Order: sequence, then C-alpha cells, then structure tokens
Amino acid sequence: MEDPSKERLIQDYLNGTLTVETKALFEKELEEDDDFAAEVKEFETLETGLHSIGVDAFKEDMLQWEKEYRQKHQPTTKLIKFWPGYLAVAATILLLLVAGLFLYNTEPDNNALYASHFVPYEDMIISRGDANPESLLIAGMEAYNNEQFETASEKLNGYLVKNSDKKGVALYLGIAQMQIGKYTEATASFNIAQQDLKFKQQAQWYEALLYIKSEQIDKAKSLLQDISKDVQHYKSEEAKEILEDIN
Repeated sequence: MEDPSKERLIQDYLNGTLTVETKALFEKELEEDDDFAAEVKEFETLETGLHSIGVDAFKEDMLQWEKEYRQKHQPTTKLIKFWPGYLAVAATILLLLVAGLFLYNTEPDNNALYASHFVPYEDMIISRGDANPESLLIAGMEAYNNEQFETASEKLNGYLVKNSDKKGVALYLGIAQMQIGKYTEATASFNIAQQDLKFKQQAQWYEALLYIKSEQIDKAKSLLQDISKDVQHYKSEEAKEILEDIN
C-alpha cells in the first residue's frame, strides 16, 4: 500500500477517515506492536493538547521538519514507524507551552478580582424617600436600579448639573459611569460624593474598584491600604482581602 506521511496516517485514523483496507492494516499494527500503540496514544494526547491551545502553526512546522527528515533518511520497512524525534520535540514544546499558559492563568486576574467584589450600591435615594419628584433623578435612579447604566449616567448627570448640592447622587452617577468605561468622569463623581459624609466611605470603596477595573493598580493599592487601616470603614476587611490578591 501507499506509504503516506505517518503523522497524516495517524490523524486520518483518529479522525475516522481511513479506507477499510488501510484501517485494517493500521489496527493490525496496533495489536502487534505495543510500542507503536503507545506512540499513537501519545500522539493522540499531543494532538488534543495542541488543538486546545490553537497551535496550528506549530503543527505545520512539525510536518515540515518531518518531511525534511524523511528526505535525508530511507524509510523503514515496517508499515508504520513513527519518527520518535518528532514526538519528543513536539511533546517538549507542548509541555513548555502548557506550563507557560498555566503560569499565566494562575496570575491574579484583576478583571475577575473586580467582578468578584463589585455589587452596585443599593439605592439610598428613592428607597428612603430622599428624592424630590424631579423627573431626571427618578428616571436616573430607576435606570440605575435596572442596571441600565448608560441611561442612568445621562439622567443623573443632568440632575446634578442643576442640583450640585445633592452630592450623594454623585456616588450612583460614578458607579454608572464606571460601568460604561467613563473612568475619568467616574473618578470626579466619586470625589464629589465623598464630600457627603453619608456616602464618603462608599465613594472611597467604589473609587478603589474603579482603579482595579481601569488597571490603575498603584492607585488601587494606595486607596485600599487607606481603607484597610480604617477599622471603622465598612469595607476594611474586604480591602485587606483584595490587597492579598491584587496583581
């Protein structure tokens, strides 16, 4: 029978695309040659690993190396004799790739850290009856409560332009702005909210989360350290937890 690329032959076998005759010869070889059977198993594991991390270019390089190798060496008389150098090199590189990915993925993920600690602050404006019936404030807080942060940002900002003394509303505006990626505006809003003692600690906390979300890690650490040292702060312990995990 034709002697195709051994790697392609094994791939075709694993993919179930061999002809009946070739498959029979292949399986006969598997039954009679334990070493070859082990090589095929290792190759299957290797292929699965390479596919899972998308190293298609690497596979193409391996095929080219094998082709060049075969051009310089006479083929063996056995039906199938897998080139051990290919497997050794491929397995080694795969091991290094997987190890690198493992180390990369075990680094603290600041986005995940942010997501695990972010919860929109409860509505202390409408729920406590502190809101006057201005349509912008009501509409803004309703959008905030429904996590429609784009609308909330627009409505609450419009309200604060006309009611700059309502500094607590800036907390909710800042959270909405943070959630839609307006980090500079959100920082300014949190600074305004901190001027209202009822919302000072909350504004500090969400400002720290903003710094994590926007990858301003030095600022995040500095503010979290301040919060963690304040035993009266409602997020003191949680700040300590983040400081242990932040990258």
